[in-house]
Amino acid sequence: MTGGPDLIKPVSVIKYSMWLIIIFLNSYCLLVNASSQPDHNVIAFMEQAHFYYEEGDYKNASEIYQKVSIIEPSNARAFHLLGKSYGRLAQESGWLKAIGFAKKTHMAFNQAANLAPENLEILNDLIQFHSTAPGFLGGDEKKARRLQKKLLSIQQKNKIPKEDK
Repeated sequence: MTGGPDLIKPVSVIKYSMWLIIIFLNSYCLLVNASSQPDHNVIAFMEQAHFYYEEGDYKNASEIYQKVSIIEPSNARAFHLLGKSYGRLAQESGWLKAIGFAKKTHMAFNQAANLAPENLEILNDLIQFHSTAPGFLGGDEKKARRLQKKLLSIQQKNKIPKEDK
């Protein structure tokens, strides 16, 4: 064999094996500690979901953010990142699946905004959603403009410079 597609690079195998071991150990630790330390579980779940999100594994990230939103329904960050994960899945999916993910994105962003109504990052993402999504998926230009006014009001109140877009 001389470098054909059947040849597996040792470095890739080692990296992949280490990644699997880390994921297994994280999952095992989460299960072992599940009943005794709920706050620590949320932190560990959020870290694990963030890892998946950064690796582009939006499906696993969304599943974990969904778990966190059930465990801690007042966690605006979990709903926000759940919405971002669904949004990425919508971008990567075929049209039919994208419709479902877009609706889930909208619901998660709305929940995040309800929980943290002055969070600028959440408001920005909700504005972007309403500005770009078609109406049948929940997009609404009027709502985007109202949210933009709210965002500017919060920025002025907190003396935060507005972003140029």
